[in-house]
Amino acid sequence: MFRKQFAIKSNTNMKTSERKKLAGRLSNGLLGASDLFPAKAQAALLKLTTFTDSSVNVFSFDKVPMAFEVDDGTLYPTVYALWKAPELLPTLLIHENVLNFLERGADLMLPGVIRLTGGHEVPFPQFPKGAPIAIGTISSNGHVKGPVVVGRALMSSADMIGSGMQGKGVEVVHMYRDCLWELGPREHPPVTADISLAVLMQKMRVPMNEEDFPPLEGSAASKEAAALSKDATSPADQPASGKAEEEVAAKSLEAAEEGDEKEADDVTDEPPEQLLYRCFLAALIHRLTKQAQFPFDVGQFYSRCLLPCVPVGRRLDMKKTKYKKFSTFLTEVGQNADVWLVRIVQKAKGVDMIAEVNWAHPDLKSFTLTDEKITDDVDPSNSSASAASSVPQIVEGFSVTEPVLALLKSVDSSISKGDYLDLASTRALVTEYVKTRNLHHGKNVSLGDPVLAHLINSNAEQMPWNDMLQKILTRMTKTYRIVSADGRVTTRKGDLPKLTFKVETRSGNKKVTLVNNVIVYGIEPKDFARKIQIGVATSATVNQQAPQCEGPQVLIQGNQVDFVGRLLLEDYGLNKKFISGLELAPKKKK
Repeated sequence: MFRKQFAIKSNTNMKTSERKKLAGRLSNGLLGASDLFPAKAQAALLKLTTFTDSSVNVFSFDKVPMAFEVDDGTLYPTVYALWKAPELLPTLLIHENVLNFLERGADLMLPGVIRLTGGHEVPFPQFPKGAPIAIGTISSNGHVKGPVVVGRALMSSADMIGSGMQGKGVEVVHMYRDCLWELGPREHPPVTADISLAVLMQKMRVPMNEEDFPPLEGSAASKEAAALSKDATSPADQPASGKAEEEVAAKSLEAAEEGDEKEADDVTDEPPEQLLYRCFLAALIHRLTKQAQFPFDVGQFYSRCLLPCVPVGRRLDMKKTKYKKFSTFLTEVGQNADVWLVRIVQKAKGVDMIAEVNWAHPDLKSFTLTDEKITDDVDPSNSSASAASSVPQIVEGFSVTEPVLALLKSVDSSISKGDYLDLASTRALVTEYVKTRNLHHGKNVSLGDPVLAHLINSNAEQMPWNDMLQKILTRMTKTYRIVSADGRVTTRKGDLPKLTFKVETRSGNKKVTLVNNVIVYGIEPKDFARKIQIGVATSATVNQQAPQCEGPQVLIQGNQVDFVGRLLLEDYGLNKKFISGLELAPKKKK
């Protein structure tokens, strides 16, 4: 429901009576649930229209969405509310991998629901068809995260068990990292290592009486669970039980994936060989990079560079490719003597190394980034790192030009005209050139070398290191590499146009704030306008074409330079030197 952007139609304060009524509906008599709605909190009712034209009422407390009501009158808590009071809804547990399919818009298939963990049966909550349901995840190390999903039960709990845990189980309504979550403070779900049955039963509102859910003798799932439970009681059989548990989890995951692949509309027919090859190219360019120290271990490259590039929601299975093994794939891409891509050497028996990369290969030169992941997900517990990963990054560097090509190419034969180099890489290449030719004399560099002398074009016999480097940098083209929050990389030559503010007076003596060139810095104009709209409760629109503006222009009612400036500096981490017009902010009254 909130996977795509919605429109805010109104935002009004709630009365005290409305607040009490909401608390009673949501808590349903649960102790401690009233803490979700502090008496002194600023309560607001936001009326939204989703991308499917559905009307939704969102109840916000201190600008944190805590609950929402859909067209049929059903009231759901948000993930923010569930993190404070997980007992509000019955909860199902899934593996982290299954969450990828839910994020892509698929419903939860029942084979993906975890019934066994640590050799014990996970308690199953009781609920009717159509009831609100929460979903949490269990990682491979046994940690529980969430809840991360809020949904609607497509069948009752009894029907789920009676079906042998087959078919669609839960329709996803709201989840962590969707647009409704973005309306709040963008906090991350709690993670706990405590998954004891008693705690789960208490948090998931599961009856302690086993008679509420009698075993189904004819159910294959029940027999499998009983067999595993019986095995788990014997310490000697514990390893076998763990193995069986993993097999059941794997079968559940496979069944969920098969079901989701049939149901999801966005499943791709891309051959696995094509997925492997484009992730391989992305790993070479964006993760291994030209600055890597060769030879580089093939196993480390596969695990640390290639696999992290696999797009979200996709799986790379070498056994499903025609190569079957990664070593076979490397042999193929390196066997063509004319246009080889990588050269592989054997350091020892069974230990292959990447000895060299042909950076001039046509496929590397023409590669365009699509949905490959070139940045790693940060630890949600590290809030500062998480905030840093959500802002665009601007790196100043240089492009190789014809005058400096001869010098740099003599050090690194893979360098060609137009290549991007950061300052550290350029300095390292020049230093290596000088030292290998014994041109350094203390703090000075001899200009007797013909290549260096032609490049510097000076009558002096020697020159200080820093002066020499600055001379070389002036012969290169200043280039900026901008990495957007979603991982897109944009390279621009020459000076960056500044992000500029303009304040104009329109009809009726009303002021408007114009923000130009936001797209240059990897900022999505529509998302940017929405943040402003929420932050200052005013109109913010996007003009697709505007004079003296590269890309869309953001227009805001009133003089909002102060707020938008702080948003760019603090939330987006933009350097002040790239912004023009901050002085247009209204003067604060003394």
